[in-house]
Amino acid sequence: MDGQSARPIAITIPTEIWLRICELSGERLTALAEVWIKEGGRVLRLVKELQVGEIGVHVACRGIGQCVPPMHSNGMQTMQDNLAKMNNLTRLTINATTLTSEMMREIAQMENLRGLTLQQVCIIETQDESVKGVLLLAHLRLLDTRWHGPNNENGLIRACKDLQTLQFTWDRSRIRLVERGEKWWNESCQSVKVYSRRSSWSRAGRELDAERQTFVDVLRAFKGARTLHIEGWVPVFKDGDASNERLSIAITHFEGPVRFLKFSRRLPNLRIVKLSDHGLVRGEVNELDLQLAKVKRLEVKVYASDKETLCVMLAVMKDLRELKVKFCDDVNEPNELLGSIADMLDFNPPIERLWVTADDPFVDDINHQHLRTFEALCRELKEISIGDRRWKTKQGFWIEEMDIPSNRSN
Repeated sequence: MDGQSARPIAITIPTEIWLRICELSGERLTALAEVWIKEGGRVLRLVKELQVGEIGVHVACRGIGQCVPPMHSNGMQTMQDNLAKMNNLTRLTINATTLTSEMMREIAQMENLRGLTLQQVCIIETQDESVKGVLLLAHLRLLDTRWHGPNNENGLIRACKDLQTLQFTWDRSRIRLVERGEKWWNESCQSVKVYSRRSSWSRAGRELDAERQTFVDVLRAFKGARTLHIEGWVPVFKDGDASNERLSIAITHFEGPVRFLKFSRRLPNLRIVKLSDHGLVRGEVNELDLQLAKVKRLEVKVYASDKETLCVMLAVMKDLRELKVKFCDDVNEPNELLGSIADMLDFNPPIERLWVTADDPFVDDINHQHLRTFEALCRELKEISIGDRRWKTKQGFWIEEMDIPSNRSN
């Protein structure tokens, strides 16, 4: 190839390879930067997934105009222009930055976007309706999102008519939306996950009463949700917080703190319960509040001293088939812990599969008398896993199985 017929190599190579060159070279080479200006629009149309910002970067939001780190106005405009060219973008994640309401409207107009994550994002210059029309999002995550101006988070969620999964951070500012009389519901969302921290709740008084009721009302809005996951701290709820209405007839899977089971009577179709507490507080488990007769699987983290409390819970689980117990005790003595399991099974639950694990691995020497004790208490028992070992009953004998798959408890 002579000098007259030579063309810039960045123009002739496939776009995918050119994009990789740009990633490796950055914008240090002027020639590459010039070609990017000409070819960038074509490349942007190929992008299917995009992440803006860094995961794990902490943003301190101190109010309007004081978000850290802020995005320069030129950077916002460049980002907005680039997003407008990404016609095929299906998943967008934005971390630790600021957005304008105009940019939010640009995102809302992306016809192929199905997944959106805003994490530690401050949205500035908001209007009463930052999001208009119908969004085709199937998956939405709003984590530590701050609105400087009217909070349009509920409006964003409400606009997603085909929503399948939702994750959001609880904030007491939602109480103001309810006081304005805002009522809505969603029937398409199958899974709801709420992140909640102690600092997001008032300490006591009427404010806390109103927040608890609002929390329940927000969850009740997702009438089709089958899975509810609450991660973090929540206050002790009262009977009146849910009024006399059912919370949901669709929810079958619950993961979160045991104190939320105060509403188990409002969740009549629960089948799987996974408690996030490390240990069970006796005062927070009242058999009179628990309606768990249809639960078939329970996962719980306990201390050996929690045996009476867990026994109370198992007593109301008339259809329990699978029990997974993880001990949090510092001292891991198999005979003591397995003896505690026997005490927990005192009401003879009809379980078929039992898992016992601990923070420290069990020693290899397992007394088979424990297996026979469990079988005597639970006549339907067919499989026992202790630590990394598993036994199945065959013709009246407990036979250990070797080479247990790592996902045996799923």
